[in-house]
Amino acid sequence: MFAKIQEGNDFVTQPELKQDVIDDDVWAYNMTQELRLFIENHKDAANFELLNVSCKQLMCDVLGKDIGGNTWIKIYIDALTQLPNAKFPSSETESPMSLTYLDGNDNIVYAQVKFKPS
Repeated sequence: MFAKIQEGNDFVTQPELKQDVIDDDVWAYNMTQELRLFIENHKDAANFELLNVSCKQLMCDVLGKDIGGNTWIKIYIDALTQLPNAKFPSSETESPMSLTYLDGNDNIVYAQVKFKPS
């Protein structure tokens, strides 16, 4: 699974600098909090256990457990359409990064949410 996550993943390797490093520190802190609150307060949050949110350079990584089967995809689509400056992936240029794998009885989710500069 980690190999699949690493493949072509700028967040894990070296993300392209899309904003000033100091501005990015502030943005990353604020967006980590905002995305965490969005997921935890989502109407389907009872069926999703958030394990980690990490943001940098207009991109956030999310790691969690999908307890309800298809809960994560609902939360993910809502995040892409409701969070300010969230960038909905265009099928022409990029595809969404959301992977799920089975670990024992747990559906583990890894996803990225990308943002446009404000």
